Amino acid sequence: MSAKALNAIIICGPSGVGKGTLLKRLLADYEKYFAYSVSHTTRKPRAGEENGREYHFSDRDAVIKMRDAGEFLELCEVHGNFYGTSFAAIKRVQEEGKTCLVEIDVQGAQKVKDAGPKQGLTASYLFITAPLEELQKRIVGRGADDEETVRVRLATATKEFDFVKRNPDFFDQVIVNDELDKAYKNLVEAINTEFQKHDMAPLPIL
Repeated sequence: MSAKALNAIIICGPSGVGKGTLLKRLLADYEKYFAYSVSHTTRKPRAGEENGREYHFSDRDAVIKMRDAGEFLELCEVHGNFYGTSFAAIKRVQEEGKTCLVEIDVQGAQKVKDAGPKQGLTASYLFITAPLEELQKRIVGRGADDEETVRVRLATATKEFDFVKRNPDFFDQVIVNDELDKAYKNLVEAINTEFQKHDMAPLPIL
């Protein structure tokens, strides 16, 4: 029997690792293949972010109401804010006949890996990494966070790196983003490897 086609790719990695940059490039190059699962969050928008594009920016009461109604595949509290992937967001992508890109943290990925198959989700799990010193430069350099937030983000990154080391079989692919063009090439190759596992045609190399 043929393997089930992928309907989601779960992408994890700490703040500052460049997940957003890589995914924007992937979506621009392969718009017919992928669509982004827009998560809900209770954090405030950053400069340049739009409601419904990067996130559905919601208040805490609204997210709790959705949680209690069973509308989330996964919901986690990170740095004092909720982040969650709704069933509706994934369904919208599936209805377009595309593979859903889900950008979440390791905590959320664990929940999806546990609950996803019961909800008909066939997913591959990718982790984007970079040297911790480089992450610190990127987080400080973007100027969006105060000193305490930077400290918390780096502590979270260390925990996620430790999780990957302790659970080497959790992620299907680990991609190092120390140089953007190389990391992007490796991302496309990693996705094609996952497509092959599920008897899907590979992405064309552009």
